[in-house]
Amino acid sequence: MREELQAVEEKYDAQFAETELKNKYFKKSVYKQFPLRFPDFNTIVAQEGVSYIYPQSFTIDWDADELFMVYEPAGGSSTKRWVAVYELSTKQYKTCFHAGNAGGEGIVVKTEGQDRWMYVKTRSTYLGKFLINTLPPRLSSLSPAAEYNVGLSFEFSYRNGVWLVEQANSPLGFYHRRTSFSLYDDQFNLIGTMNIASDIGGYLHGGAYDSAYGSYVPKRQAIGLADGFIILGCGGNYRPSITPVPTPSQYQGLKILSTSGEMIAEAIIDPKWMIDELNRQGYQSDRIEMEGIHIAPNGEIYTLMVNLTSITNPITLSEGLILFKECSSEADAIDFSKHAAFYPRVNPSFLESKVFPLSADGKMYDPYKGTVLDTFDKILDLMVGLSLGRFSFYSSSLTVSVKDINGTNVPTGTLVVITNANNNTFFAEFLTNPTCRKFIIWGQSGSRRQVQIYDAQPTN
Repeated sequence: MREELQAVEEKYDAQFAETELKNKYFKKSVYKQFPLRFPDFNTIVAQEGVSYIYPQSFTIDWDADELFMVYEPAGGSSTKRWVAVYELSTKQYKTCFHAGNAGGEGIVVKTEGQDRWMYVKTRSTYLGKFLINTLPPRLSSLSPAAEYNVGLSFEFSYRNGVWLVEQANSPLGFYHRRTSFSLYDDQFNLIGTMNIASDIGGYLHGGAYDSAYGSYVPKRQAIGLADGFIILGCGGNYRPSITPVPTPSQYQGLKILSTSGEMIAEAIIDPKWMIDELNRQGYQSDRIEMEGIHIAPNGEIYTLMVNLTSITNPITLSEGLILFKECSSEADAIDFSKHAAFYPRVNPSFLESKVFPLSADGKMYDPYKGTVLDTFDKILDLMVGLSLGRFSFYSSSLTVSVKDINGTNVPTGTLVVITNANNNTFFAEFLTNPTCRKFIIWGQSGSRRQVQIYDAQPTN
């Protein structure tokens, strides 16, 4: 009997430990709160003629006990980025200075030899290096000592001699997707590349070539290179007063990736419930947005969240930013696992490698939008949106006919294989017994053209 009880106890201990392991990614403790508006905030807004400036990323120099936050302008013509610095332990404001003129989600402060350097995006695809042995005076402009064209798009991170840099490229034609990364050594020599699936966080939000599926997955807002894995910070701007029902792009939380770019865990939270929970815990909040991730030298994970909106509300002079300690074991840690958000996940590699899966009614459906894929135009729109390189289906398996670009039904008994050349040009093969026809399709949604370029018939 004792052995049976011990076995049951061990079983439940194991189950509890497994649950604790999974839930740890949902546990956050409020490490510190900082003001959304630092003392020079209003001066900069007036001086630069902008509507406001807004935090985009942060880092911590633990040896110097300093917190650095990068702000970008909104409204007006100024492109200046501003770096606000606080003493971490006391939250005392130290300075704010201009460094760089291009949007970027990342900042690194590190010591090289006897000098301390700060890295931020400066222009185009360049990463700038700034000497900060002495912090610059308030409202001054700091020039880079060097710049490196590392193909930088938005996000970058550094750890133990390796730079991880998001690439400003279009892996499939001219439609930008945030899926490609390059790795550099300390001298910015390329040492390798890495890719992630677009559904993990590779859709561009905003711009002429935004994906039609950007709102269907949590928006990636930050990236952190850790010891043996990569952490993505997710969560677009959510304000319940504007969008009562959040979209998945506004879901907040973490995604944990292997160094090969595969997702191994995630902890995504419904933002509405997250705001409600913060208010219940006494942290006044009317919005939520992830704005940076930092991996401390000891491996601890910190994130920066914006939790207040109005820049005219006096409270934003003392609050508005929450610095969370992630995976926290602190006694006051908030467990957000009960507010975990579920959203449809689409694996592009699976869709590319097989005949497109059918629903129970024998139809092909857009996996995000739920619309029937019954025309080539709809199929190609899906391929462009998800950056699919290949799409195939067998016409006789369908209960609804699929029309090509010319409005003609695909003949029964036909295996259709569509190859995406560059999100603007496609090749479609019609394989039947015993013929093979090939078409070229080009153009934008709703105005594409299709021309036959090959017709193979059997010979006696």
